[in-house]
Amino acid sequence: MPAKPDLFGHVLCNYLKGDKTPYGIRRDDGWFESPENPNVYFKHGIYEIERKGMKHAKGLVLDVGLGAGRHALYFQKKGLKVVGIDYDSYCVKTAKARGVKTAFTEDIFKPNHIRKYTFDTIWLAGNNLGVAGTVHKLPKLFHILDKLTADNAVILATGFEVEKTTNPDHLAYHRRQRKKGKYPGQMKLRIEYKGLIGEWFQWLHVSSKLLKEALEKTPWKLGKLIRARDGHYLAVIVKKRP
Repeated sequence: MPAKPDLFGHVLCNYLKGDKTPYGIRRDDGWFESPENPNVYFKHGIYEIERKGMKHAKGLVLDVGLGAGRHALYFQKKGLKVVGIDYDSYCVKTAKARGVKTAFTEDIFKPNHIRKYTFDTIWLAGNNLGVAGTVHKLPKLFHILDKLTADNAVILATGFEVEKTTNPDHLAYHRRQRKKGKYPGQMKLRIEYKGLIGEWFQWLHVSSKLLKEALEKTPWKLGKLIRARDGHYLAVIVKKRP
């Protein structure tokens, strides 16, 4: 069966219509995680580490990787203005149907509509630093965000200490990546759903060490790192002073 683009957005769109069918995630070594419940993208609660990060949000917020709009809706409820973007048009459609006021189908590496804004906060939760895809593109992401933001802007991003695992499948994948000369958290994934197969896409699990190294090459620096017990973290990233 040919690969189908925007499959994750279809999952969310169908869930909103009442179809609770779970989806799966396949890695390029054959590892498969299923069932994945779309409900997590619709829940009203906010994870504790996200809540701590949201305290640093201010002004106009750009939600990168909008999904079903869970975070954007939370920001709106708190009285902040928010613009959401997602490369998947069905994610944007779902988020707008749920009440997100301003959202665009857009790739953060090819900003279009959002160029007319100057953002005070960039929100990259849900491990969405991963949209960089590769280690090489991570600094580029921060340079793009610099051009979209005010001088006193802040980036609030969650990540994961990917190498802190005891799962033998993940450890084997890390060894494979190292043998190829690649960072262990750089991977290729696809969504599988109701007999449909999504296109392969690059994803990057950014450790705090990798984040610090990437920021050295950009106009940004790490202001604060909030850690959770499960290996996740939230980084408060601010601009370097001239």
